[in-house]
Amino acid sequence: MGYVGSYIWQIRQKVGSQRLITATVGVLPVDESSRIKMVFVNHFGLWMHIGGHVELGDSWETAVIHELKEEAGILTNKENLELFATISGPGRIYHYQDGTTQSFTNVYLVKKWQEEIRPTDDEEISKTKWMSLAEIKKLKTHNLTRLIIEAYEKYLETGKVQTVED
Repeated sequence: MGYVGSYIWQIRQKVGSQRLITATVGVLPVDESSRIKMVFVNHFGLWMHIGGHVELGDSWETAVIHELKEEAGILTNKENLELFATISGPGRIYHYQDGTTQSFTNVYLVKKWQEEIRPTDDEEISKTKWMSLAEIKKLKTHNLTRLIIEAYEKYLETGKVQTVED
């Protein structure tokens, strides 16, 4: 779903530019070659991880499933999702044109999916690409993407869900 008409957009219509606290999800699809599917987000002009706001009526997992389909064209189910990080803190305040938002994010890994189709969100995402960790680390990325990649590497080392306070 695009921004206009979304739950966050509806709240903005009522509270104006007052700071919102929101729940968001991130997800790293990882293929059999350990490459991660990244998306180019037009609004930021950067390559980023897949993710977005949890919409009204969603759970963490259903939000991930929606974002995977919309932004990356990946169709999967809840059983294939693996939580690997939670990210929160004062560094998670974003200044958008319509007001500030402080996000609390759960980040998942997905290694299995049923199908890969054309992404449905061509307004926000202009292209997708499978990349190695080394390629991603050379990119100029959004701060949250950098935190997620660092948490993913620590998760690979420890096998433990990472709690990141930014």
